[in-house]
Amino acid sequence: EGIENEKEINIFVTGDVEKLEVAYCKKLEIKGNCGNVSSQSGNINCIDIEGNASTMSGNIISNSISGKARTMSGNIITK
Repeated sequence: EGIENEKEINIFVTGDVEKLEVAYCKKLEIKGNCGNVSSQSGNINCIDIEGNASTMSGNIISNSISGKARTMSGNIITK
């Protein structure tokens, strides 16, 4: 019964983002540069992170991270 009510939320942004805060998503992908980005749960994928990035559960993937990056359960990957 619960499975058909579950939703999978993916967020895709084309362009630069100054600040983005998300409570939950499975995937957060920014096809551009971003300032500060955070998610309680889900992977963060951005071209370049010019500020801070954090997620409680998920990976942070970027070409470069200028600020602080933090994940409690996941990996921080710079390409």
